[in-house]
Amino acid sequence: MTTTTTAPNPTTTLKPLPFTSLNCSGAIDLVFLIDASDTMTAQRFEIVKSQLLIAIDQNGIKWDNNDNNTARVGIVLSTGLAPGEPNTPYRYLDLKGCREYSSLGNCQPTIFNTQNLKQAIQDIPFYGGKNDMGLSMTIPLKGDYRGFANMYYVFGDPLFGASGDRANVPDAMIVISGVDTNNCQNPWNCSGNVTRAANQYKLKGVQLFSIGFQYLPISDLQAMSGNPATAFSTTPENLGNIIKHICSGI
Repeated sequence: MTTTTTAPNPTTTLKPLPFTSLNCSGAIDLVFLIDASDTMTAQRFEIVKSQLLIAIDQNGIKWDNNDNNTARVGIVLSTGLAPGEPNTPYRYLDLKGCREYSSLGNCQPTIFNTQNLKQAIQDIPFYGGKNDMGLSMTIPLKGDYRGFANMYYVFGDPLFGASGDRANVPDAMIVISGVDTNNCQNPWNCSGNVTRAANQYKLKGVQLFSIGFQYLPISDLQAMSGNPATAFSTTPENLGNIIKHICSGI
């Protein structure tokens, strides 16, 4: 008599890699990708801004154009630039301290020191619109020169691997998302593939971290960071403490 057993189907899980904290008080090119979509809500967005200001102080993040051993901070918004509009990744601040992209390469920096940086964070507008983290993660790495339908907005050069991204300085991105990572409707502007984007960052040598709020599944956050050890679920009011952990390991 022969007994036949059926092996269970293999399951695929994301294997945790070692957690390595950032040295945020030293030389680092750090980009914050922030959900500024309808599902984040203006109220939560204001909390995020206040927590970022706390994180700047807690972690000794300093910007000094005269000292290359200090940080440069970029800020990208995942937004539709207006309530209900399709996702249009928005270049709020690049690593050169410029607020707007110039195709001629002659942008006018507005950030020269830490106080300028903190003021820029306070001034971040909330636009609303659809959230598409797959697209919003891809554009800072690839750039965009075609513009996006409806808004005719051109993101311009990538933040990583372009002018302003310093050689021999660690690159990192912290993704901050609200409730929904892929609330988009138009197929032309709805990649939604955060896993592919995370892999591209790894290949580029950019350390990637994700922080999510409320009912955002931890599996979504792990896909965004590409590593369970660098994905964090918390409340908006605790964002500063998570960034402190990312910067210090404590």
